[in-house]
Amino acid sequence: MDVGPRQTLDILPYGKQNYMAFLGAVITFAILTLILWQFSIIYQDNLMAEQQSQVEMQLFSYGNTLTNHISQDITYLEGVDTFVQENPSKYHLYNDFDLFAFGLYSGAHSIYSIQLFPTSNEVYVYPGSDNMSFMGNSYDYLINNEGFKVRADVQRAIQTRQITISGPYDLQEGGTVLVAMQAIYIEDSLWGIAVIAIDMQPLLRNAGLYDTPENMNIALRASSGQMFVGSRDTFEIGPRTYNIGLPEGSLELAAVPAAGWSASIKEPLSIFQKGGFVIVLLLSLLVYILLNHYGSLKSKVRQRTVSLNEVSSIAHIGGWDIDISSGKSTWTPEMARIHDVDPDIDPNVEFCMNFYLPASRHTIEKAFRNAIDNGMPYDLELEIVSAKGVRKWVRSLGQPVIENGKVVKLTGSIQDITELKKAEEKIRKLNAELEQRVIERTSQLEAANKELEAFTYSVSHDLRAPLRAIDGFSRILTEDYESVFDDEAKRLFEIIRTNTKKMDKLITDLLSLSRIGKNEMNCVEIDMTSMVRSIFIDLVMYKEENNFVFTVADLPHICADSTLIRQLWINLLSNAIKFSMKGEDSKIEVDAYAENGMNVYYIKDNGVGFDPKYSKKLFGIFQRLHNEKEFEGTGVGLAIVQRIVHRHGGKIWAEGKLGEGATFYFSLPLKEEEHVCGE
Repeated sequence: MDVGPRQTLDILPYGKQNYMAFLGAVITFAILTLILWQFSIIYQDNLMAEQQSQVEMQLFSYGNTLTNHISQDITYLEGVDTFVQENPSKYHLYNDFDLFAFGLYSGAHSIYSIQLFPTSNEVYVYPGSDNMSFMGNSYDYLINNEGFKVRADVQRAIQTRQITISGPYDLQEGGTVLVAMQAIYIEDSLWGIAVIAIDMQPLLRNAGLYDTPENMNIALRASSGQMFVGSRDTFEIGPRTYNIGLPEGSLELAAVPAAGWSASIKEPLSIFQKGGFVIVLLLSLLVYILLNHYGSLKSKVRQRTVSLNEVSSIAHIGGWDIDISSGKSTWTPEMARIHDVDPDIDPNVEFCMNFYLPASRHTIEKAFRNAIDNGMPYDLELEIVSAKGVRKWVRSLGQPVIENGKVVKLTGSIQDITELKKAEEKIRKLNAELEQRVIERTSQLEAANKELEAFTYSVSHDLRAPLRAIDGFSRILTEDYESVFDDEAKRLFEIIRTNTKKMDKLITDLLSLSRIGKNEMNCVEIDMTSMVRSIFIDLVMYKEENNFVFTVADLPHICADSTLIRQLWINLLSNAIKFSMKGEDSKIEVDAYAENGMNVYYIKDNGVGFDPKYSKKLFGIFQRLHNEKEFEGTGVGLAIVQRIVHRHGGKIWAEGKLGEGATFYFSLPLKEEEHVCGE
């Protein structure tokens, strides 16, 4: 009578506990699935942000290159203005314009034509007179023809005295151009209009927009909507954009992945979601197993055994033990599966040892004997051949059980690590291949650097040789034929020699800029105060007639490359002197302060200053904010300063207002004695 109720009571708690475990696993699965969904959204956003960042970096490279090409072509108008200022007469223009225009045209890659329209209605066009069909045949036509497409832009150029850009326009001869115009004034009187037409096709080719990556769609359009590169659809699917500002209007560059934003992140997102779902399932299973441990002792034992077998099967881990006195051995079903034998077989030590390959058997027998005799545990990776002839790698662990100073039992486990070994071998091969690729790429980079250095030397030599020849022959002509040339001829020869010297200085500055990042830095402690004082004295040695009020504070020492830092101060002090020396009371101040682990040095003057909206252009190559006739220079000095500061791990910026002076700041990291300079 007692048997039935006891069996029922024994079964009911287990069934209830099993139900609770299942319910807990379901709740866990639901919560973890919700968390996985939230993390999937975050991961998707991160993937999208990373993809957009990569597209933006590529887009910035193209946009910056195109901006630089357009800016470079526009600056040729300043050269045309200078040429007219020096040669305003019809006689000189007739004789010298073609030669001058040829020099500009041959040095540029995107100029379609160079044209001059004096108010006296002569027209000068290079190359050839066919280009006149686009702009008309006289100054009066530009001003008075109401049907002329750029008439309003011409009038705006005259009124503002600024460079004006029109277009883009389609030419009758074929092609598309941007038209840059500048009104030329001589002694505040309008002389005429200078025009440069920029050919869009070579401009875009030089900017690399005809050779974009296959995995990216890039499009370029004008503010008017006219397309130059790519499809109009690119602007309709949420692209990253880069705006290229022009004096008049703008160009908009857009880019998206070729497969679209969603498709570009589909694969890594899918892997993340599938992997996360597997983890959710495993954790839910783990919760189910843990909760099932609450029950009767019989239920606990049964569930623990099932769970152990399941985990062993998943992890390919089998357990064993050996009683030393009786020699009796037992193992788990997973041990039998690893060895490909019947789980019901009765194992013994000799039976198990026979599965090991000869070299591995010698190792395991020695470790097994040492564990019994000396109580030493072991952890070995060995090779076996299963009963089905399959070679496997296993991790064999043995742990002695000691009672009263004597080993009475050995317990341990064997894990099938064949897949792990295969993965390790694959990783080893991949590392070897990667190392070889690094060696090859390093060799290629070194070869490219050597070729670049040879090219730089060749360009320097090839450019300077004709310049020096021009300067030398000009000097010989002025000296040997002084009595033959009139004052105007002598003046023209002097202009030639002056410009060759400017070109030589420009080449020198460009070479200096290119070499800053190549040479290894030699960092030493620098007394900045002494260096600044000595440089200033050298710079004003021949300008004693100017009353400079120069003050320099006690500047903190710095660990840096002395040669580069000296060049930095020379460029900054030269600028301060140059732009403030025309004032009656020129003041220059040098000081420093510490901020955020950096020494910030600054140089302040009360010179002509600059418009703050152009402050970002100060450190670009050839970026000039003042007329070259007022202040000489190549437009490279501040670019050199910026590169020196960046190489030392610092930053540079400037503040100023027109007519109220300028202040240039640069920061350098604080360096302890044991630290070295950064690159």
